[in-house]
Formats: sequence, structure tokens, C-alpha cells
Amino acid sequence: MSDLQSLQNQHTNALKRCEEVAKETDFYHTLHSRLLSDQTQLKDDVDMLRRENGQLLRERNLLQQSWEDMKRLHEEDQKEIGDLRAQQQQVEPGW
Repeated sequence: MSDLQSLQNQHTNALKRCEEVAKETDFYHTLHSRLLSDQTQLKDDVDMLRRENGQLLRERNLLQQSWEDMKRLHEEDQKEIGDLRAQQQQVEPGW
């Protein structure tokens, strides 16, 4: 009879362990699914940020070019104003 009782105890313990393993497996399956979802979202976010970064770089380049053009025009205007003042002083030395 003790052999039968021992087998029943082993069987009960094995069933409990199977239930624990099933719960643990379910937990890790759920965790894995959530992590895959998070990974997909992060990849989408990275793609969006890369596109946004590319757009910002293009805008920055355009602004840089515009700034350089404005600076060049300003320098040309300053030179022209200086030349006109010099001409005016030659024509009207008393001024």
C-alpha cells in the first residue's frame, strides 16, 4: 500500500509541477508577445524619427544656403554703399 501511496504522491506532485510550468509558460508567452509588440512600435518610431531627421536636415541645408546668400548680398550692398559714399565725397568734397 505504501508503494501505491508513493506513486499517488509522485503523480500529484508531477501534476502540480505541470500546472506550474504551464502557468510559467503562459507568463513568458504573454511577455514575449508584449515585447514583440513593443519592439514593433519602437521600430516604427525609429523609422518615423529617421524620416523626420532627414526632413530637418534638408530644411537646415536650405536655411544654411539662404543665410549664405543673404550674407553675400549684404556684403555686396555694404560694398556698394561704401563705393557710392566715396563717389559722393569726390563729387561733393565739402560734405
